[in-house]
Amino acid sequence: MRSSRAPFPRWNRATGSIGRPRGVFAMQSATDATERLRTINRVITESPALLARERQVFAQYTESLAALLAEESGVDPDDVEPHVVASALLGVHRSLIEYVRRRVAAGAGVPELGPELRRHGERALALLERGLAEYGIER
Repeated sequence: MRSSRAPFPRWNRATGSIGRPRGVFAMQSATDATERLRTINRVITESPALLARERQVFAQYTESLAALLAEESGVDPDDVEPHVVASALLGVHRSLIEYVRRRVAAGAGVPELGPELRRHGERALALLERGLAEYGIER
């Protein structure tokens, strides 16, 4: 029987943090990619049904990732920690998507978005990796 979990990669605790990015997204032509991104952005943001489906998919992925994290860390599936971690990681993903949508709506193209997205993604994951204890505290 097939699992209903989303296709998340297995986590090998010996290889390091689950929050580390592992790949690079590349497009063929910057002009074509920018135009495609603008079209996708417009279609999704103008469709209440697609936005609702997107929220539903993210909720399903969050639950699937939480189940996988619980299984692989040996904790009870109802434990709050894997759900917190899954929500935080998928929250980074959602936040980056929203960032791209705002930038595309403002006229940004793929060439400038790539480095921006990487920088923001790395900062977000670093924040999660070091913890939230000092977030927002003036120094």
